Amino acid sequence: MSKTKKQTYFKKEWLQDQDYKIWIEEFSDNTKAKCKLCNKVINLSNMGTAALKSHMTNLKHVEILNIRKDSNNFFSKANKQKLVSNEKHTTSNSLANANDISSFVLKENVIAAEVKWVMNKVMLGFSLRSCDGISSCFKSMFPDSKIAQNFKLGRTKC
Repeated sequence: MSKTKKQTYFKKEWLQDQDYKIWIEEFSDNTKAKCKLCNKVINLSNMGTAALKSHMTNLKHVEILNIRKDSNNFFSKANKQKLVSNEKHTTSNSLANANDISSFVLKENVIAAEVKWVMNKVMLGFSLRSCDGISSCFKSMFPDSKIAQNFKLGRTKC
């Protein structure tokens, strides 16, 4: 008597599930799923949701998820602070001149661009050396961008 193996197939409802929706995506083979964060294909055929839960506890996955959450928190806090700061500046009688404000905003935008670049490189597993020369590359690619002109990043700042 032979046993027939029961296979698990990708379920669309996983895309809406709180535990999975941040990182899961459908794969071309319907017995597999793909993690958007780790770029890893997960075989569902034998274990189903147990395979997904097992992947969720993987150290690399957890670290990338934490980095993503931290970066989202960082940018949302920075934007809230910028809004509050801008409201205070516009309502106060001692409004700084336009050059000081634009200089401040430019610095904030440059820092945000640098952090986004580094977070992207970390999430993709790039080496620090991959950032060497990127500042000059951005300056030549985007000569009309003040952010690119002030972007300063290399392997020692990554």
